[in-house]
Amino acid sequence: MKYRSLFLSLISGLLVAPSLAATINVNPGDNVAGKIASAQAGDTVLFASGTFNINQPLTIQSGITLMGVSSNSSQLVFNLAGNDDSLYAMEIAGNASNVTIEELDITSNHGLIVMALGSGYSNIVITHNNFQSGGGESSAGTLVFGISGWVLNDGLQITHNYFHDSPQSARNWTVFYATNANFDYNEFYNINDGGQIVYPGPNVSCSYNYGTHIHRMGQEVSLCTQSTFTCTGNVFYDYVNPYYDTTGVSIVGDSGEVDITNNFFDASIAQGSSFGQPDASGTARFGFAIECTGQPCNVSGNTIVGSWAECVASDIDSANVSDNNIFGSGLWGDFQGEVGPLGYGSVHATKNSLQSQSSAPTPPANQYAGPRKHSM
Repeated sequence: MKYRSLFLSLISGLLVAPSLAATINVNPGDNVAGKIASAQAGDTVLFASGTFNINQPLTIQSGITLMGVSSNSSQLVFNLAGNDDSLYAMEIAGNASNVTIEELDITSNHGLIVMALGSGYSNIVITHNNFQSGGGESSAGTLVFGISGWVLNDGLQITHNYFHDSPQSARNWTVFYATNANFDYNEFYNINDGGQIVYPGPNVSCSYNYGTHIHRMGQEVSLCTQSTFTCTGNVFYDYVNPYYDTTGVSIVGDSGEVDITNNFFDASIAQGSSFGQPDASGTARFGFAIECTGQPCNVSGNTIVGSWAECVASDIDSANVSDNNIFGSGLWGDFQGEVGPLGYGSVHATKNSLQSQSSAPTPPANQYAGPRKHSM
């Protein structure tokens, strides 16, 4: 009787045991949308080598991993019909969590990935992918290339991606309301704008990104009182058709602590390019190397090269600007205040090194950013 009871207990346990995660293999010519729809939480949809021509957006549910054998061999090409400017190649389902998109090469004639449904997302990971857009598409009034989201987003990771050859699209991402998020180790080449982060909460970073042949700016951030933001180790230089709004980083707004440290921003123009649109006075020029805010604000250890309009402009009072290496001089001055949410900002500048542009260092090599580089 004792053994019979033990046997029945084992059988009962097996009947209620959760199903094991599955790998769903997708080959060129398969029904990709159908296979993704069949995936359950915990499953991995694995794309074989080859090109997948897809004519409808893919919906990604919670707990699903989309993965290629590598970001150079599993290419998803989206040709979405019509002129619906809200179309994206992939849509992460509303309120989804624990979604990973990894090691894919994605090209779309519309947007790429959207997260704009439900009340919030958590733990979305987009890493080690190649992204290219065939043209700018309108979404919520803003031209967007790459990843876009307009609802709460906790734990978002956009890291080690390569955004490239999309000069007609406005930016790599527009993401609202991110907390505990990392926009790090991405590589940009031949794009209009690095990205826009709007009203982030605590513990958000945009760091160790590497960009050349950018038209507008490396990163634009609009902060709020809950924001704590880190911007460190970015390298941006060799801009295409730079103009009065071409900036290294613009990080502004009423916020908590902001650290902008150890970045490299060079107001250089890519070979074969020249200045773009002049300002209202007719002057062809760059914008700011660093536009900063924060309570407190720390701008230190940065290398700023060339003739920016200003090396550092602050919209907060007494921004701490120290131990930066300046090679060249600002058109309007090296360190200045500007109008901000709490009035006119100012800079407390100490121990900055001011040297001639002729002695400037060359840009550091890209060692870590992008999917093909060593991960840290």
